[in-house]
Amino acid sequence: MRTTLEITGQIKLVGANPFVLVSGAQAAVIQPNWRRPMLVRVMINGQSEAPWRTNMMPTGQGDFLLYLHGGMRKASPTQVHDVVTIELSFDQG
Repeated sequence: MRTTLEITGQIKLVGANPFVLVSGAQAAVIQPNWRRPMLVRVMINGQSEAPWRTNMMPTGQGDFLLYLHGGMRKASPTQVHDVVTIELSFDQG
């Protein structure tokens, strides 16, 4: 059974890349003790027909950056600085 986590966060920028920060504690709900890029399924504000597959990238501090590419944000529709609700689940591949 796949665990789904719902989080709320603001879309921020690192360089030119939009992301939402996922805390280590939040990430541990869907995949405990994970320290490398994590393949996940993502829905933003419940707006896509199917979840997007993407990687959450570790920060090195225990947290993860969930990058939100243009297609994801267009389907939501969201922009940088918007506060969004995200559904996350670990993708076994």
